[in-house]
Amino acid sequence: MHYKSGFVRFSMILLLVSGFVRGDDWPQWMGPSRDGNWAETGIIRKLPEKLTPLWKAVVAGGYSGPAVAGGKVIVLDYLREAGNDKNDPNNRAESNGKERIQCINAETGKELWTHQYDCKYQISYPCGPRVTPTVVNGKVFSLGAEGDFRVLDSETGKLLWKKNFPADFKAKTPIWGFCSHPLVIG
Repeated sequence: MHYKSGFVRFSMILLLVSGFVRGDDWPQWMGPSRDGNWAETGIIRKLPEKLTPLWKAVVAGGYSGPAVAGGKVIVLDYLREAGNDKNDPNNRAESNGKERIQCINAETGKELWTHQYDCKYQISYPCGPRVTPTVVNGKVFSLGAEGDFRVLDSETGKLLWKKNFPADFKAKTPIWGFCSHPLVIG
């Protein structure tokens, strides 16, 4: 099993640094306005010597970034159980496992809830989901690599509703998987 992509490790470092300044929410891909702009001020220019992590979390495979909202960090990953993890942009590989949505307390690192479901990958680069969850109005919107769209209650992790793009909408899974970050309007 592949654990902790470099991006997730980097994100955890950012969370560690956020203890020195007031942190704004980053509730979706590219931030609050989806434009990649970070409007915070007073950012430290140099990290203190002997910086100690406040907490660590085990995150499995994937390309998803974390969403940070309301004191929670939401991550989407893939727990591989068996199969091929061959990274070939021109060919699909199969693997069996579970996609997982985790909610972690941003201050303590304690897991608040987790939601996982069986998901057989038949895509290229099958190590995990590509999409950063979106957190809006107390709901987590998530799209897995094989088209599993799920909406969860952000406080409890309870599944509110779900759709599978191939089964429900006859969408063909792209060779690289589904990778459009949820955009919530209204």
